[in-house]
Amino acid sequence: MSYEIYLTIGLAILFFSVGLGVNNQLFRRLSTMYSVAFLLISVGRFVEGQAIFADKILSFFGYAMWIFIFYLNYRLVVLERRQEGQEYLDTLTGVKNRLYFERVLKEKVSRYEMLGVPYAVFFFDMDNLKQINDTLGHSAGDEAIVEFAKALKENFRQEDMIIRYGGDEFVVVASVRTCADALVILSRIEHHTEAINKGLPFKLSFSVGFSCFPEDGKNFNELLNLADKRMYEIKYSKKG
Repeated sequence: MSYEIYLTIGLAILFFSVGLGVNNQLFRRLSTMYSVAFLLISVGRFVEGQAIFADKILSFFGYAMWIFIFYLNYRLVVLERRQEGQEYLDTLTGVKNRLYFERVLKEKVSRYEMLGVPYAVFFFDMDNLKQINDTLGHSAGDEAIVEFAKALKENFRQEDMIIRYGGDEFVVVASVRTCADALVILSRIEHHTEAINKGLPFKLSFSVGFSCFPEDGKNFNELLNLADKRMYEIKYSKKG
């Protein structure tokens, strides 16, 4: 085998190994695709001269996949840099704001859908913010919002996207392996809020609905609407 074949096989193994070593599902999928692209190129080089057009076809698909993944990586880097701006931060909680939701989140989630990366959409609504505002004042209400945002940040990963969608509403998009992972995350948040309630002058509680890609919908808008609907069903059941 030629030096080029050894090189492309080595690169395939390298990217596959990198993919296994990261927890980010999106970058793991990209690394795996890079690995497949380099394998196609190496196989094309290996069968060169042995099978009519096979080497050209394999090399074409390998290079086409490599260019496509490189473009996706470039767009993700652009999005990461865009989201670092202060204009996308909620001043009260430090999480992302509605502007980030409109300008960055939807495009970023489209990359998950394009690569087939499973993700969950959570729609949170605090249950008793009005009561806190009425009895303890709006400063206590702001503190409740801040504490709830902290609970979300401490129980989701850094790469998950937490957005303050409205006054006491939060939307979170998180990559998951299966939809059951969403239940595990919610269980952690419930235990976390129960623990911190002991040291607060008010009680934090929330209603939440979630939906998963691809089981519950094929695009972000479908998933968001379903999560919103499920959240309100839970909220009304509590009132009932």
